[in-house]
Amino acid sequence: MRHAIATLSLSGSLPEKLQAIAAAGFDGCELFETDLLSYPGRPDEIRRMAENLGLTIEIFQPFRDFEGVHPEQLERNLVRAEHKFDLMEQLGVELMLVCSNAQPDISGDPALVAEQLHRLAERAAARGLRVGFEALSWGTQINRYAQAWAAVEAADHPSLGLILDSYHTLALDDAISPITQLPGEKIFFLQLSDAPRESTRPPRYSRTLRSFPGLGEYDMTGFVAAVLKAGYAGPLSLEMFNDEFRAAPAGPTAMAARQSLLWLEERLQADVQLPSQAERPLFQPPRAPALNGFASLELAMPPVHRQAVEQLLGSLGLVEQGRHRRAPITRFAGQAFDVYLRETHDNAAVTVHSLGLACTDSQALLMRLEGYGQATRDDDDLGGRLLTTPAALALRIGPDANLDGRFESGQHPAPSDCRLSGVAFALPCGLLESESGVWRHLLGLPAASTGVRHESQGVVRRRCWQSTDGGGEIVLETSTHAGTSVGRALSPSAGLDQPATCVALRLEVDDVVATAQRLSAAGLAVEPVPANYYHDLAAHQALSERDRTLFQAHALRYERRGNRDYAFLQLTVPGNEHLMLEVGEYRTSEA
Repeated sequence: MRHAIATLSLSGSLPEKLQAIAAAGFDGCELFETDLLSYPGRPDEIRRMAENLGLTIEIFQPFRDFEGVHPEQLERNLVRAEHKFDLMEQLGVELMLVCSNAQPDISGDPALVAEQLHRLAERAAARGLRVGFEALSWGTQINRYAQAWAAVEAADHPSLGLILDSYHTLALDDAISPITQLPGEKIFFLQLSDAPRESTRPPRYSRTLRSFPGLGEYDMTGFVAAVLKAGYAGPLSLEMFNDEFRAAPAGPTAMAARQSLLWLEERLQADVQLPSQAERPLFQPPRAPALNGFASLELAMPPVHRQAVEQLLGSLGLVEQGRHRRAPITRFAGQAFDVYLRETHDNAAVTVHSLGLACTDSQALLMRLEGYGQATRDDDDLGGRLLTTPAALALRIGPDANLDGRFESGQHPAPSDCRLSGVAFALPCGLLESESGVWRHLLGLPAASTGVRHESQGVVRRRCWQSTDGGGEIVLETSTHAGTSVGRALSPSAGLDQPATCVALRLEVDDVVATAQRLSAAGLAVEPVPANYYHDLAAHQALSERDRTLFQAHALRYERRGNRDYAFLQLTVPGNEHLMLEVGEYRTSEA
């Protein structure tokens, strides 16, 4: 299918937006009037610019506050429309979006609305143009698509049609099945965005939190399937009002946006069994293989912290397996995952350099990424392929058959009981949505849980995924407040091009008490826990006195996760005060 995106969904100047849209593989764009007004050149220059980039300007929008007005205002509105038609002719666009009137004190008389829309369509037809009418979910008299269609049907003009918008329909919990009964040729355009489920009337979230399909809570596949079953033959177009997008680099946002539409086509076939047809081919990539945890963790560190980090790994039971024959990398073995220490002089702190994904079929995943147009690159040092995300995270895919040959022979003791089970990353503002698209759309994880964490100096927004078999947890966090844990972990002087940084690693062990004792013997201090914590814990949990004493002696914390008890300790990784290491054990407490 053809794909488009509204220019309002991206940051930058209009030329920068169009270049990003074309580079991402879109076929066209919706031109938002604000972008036109801020452009210093002539409208015909925009037309040539789009044509040179291989883009079609699908629609000009928005034309507001038109219908339901007094006769004098109608005449002024028609004059205003003629000026917009002049612009459209210069831009080479033949469709204008008219959104339902949101002004107070307008008439909802169906006959009046139909008559006024007919007059507008007559003016458009005289210029060889068309008009699409959209119901805003906060429109004063018309706020549902059925009302907009009734007005279009009553106006009865071939140059007037309906525009459907997933946000405005789904935000009001409007029924989508009747859409299938609409005449497809009268659906002039389709706009798409996902969003959080709302408990308040729009437009509270409309201008801030719309997002890519699959990252919100709406039934995007059901909505689009209904429109396509009605016979709609136009493009799938994204119209996403989102504060992050207007602050983030246009290139990564545009690429993530296009991939979300490809994902939507994939889900239309998988979720609602919509067939791919010759006149409407749907994207069919290889299915995403199951992710079953993490295969490796690569840490970059300056030489000054090497000894302390190796001491930490030893206390966790990880044992050196050998040094790389060419690169300054040392390999440590854990249970089902390896840790690589890369010595570097570029870093002042110890950081996560790459994260290896364990999946059931690495080759299928690489083919899937290729189908989505997502580039990967070879890793000359550790093998496999590296996927660089919008926030500059390096994800390693696929083992290397010659990995052992890259390292000098080392010790081979029984593997440690230590397992990597969770990773959390702090993202610069503006990248949470695009970064989330990698995990949801490309890697095939289920819908994320979303939420906020309130800290003493601000709020942190987060998305959390559990891999399909529960093998690992991925948490993405961002914050506009510099004093939060996320804000402190990121450089306050760096811009949006700074990479994300890992802020937490979760390791599971078979015996957290024994691990705590080894850490203490090595002189590695865990985060202290106030005594008040244990008094409160005893009041809320049925812990035995023995467990309570044991927890307090080793600074252990407790949570109930799912239907299991989880005891854990925390400490910072040597060389990075912002990288928290959590070591825990799922256990059964004595009654």
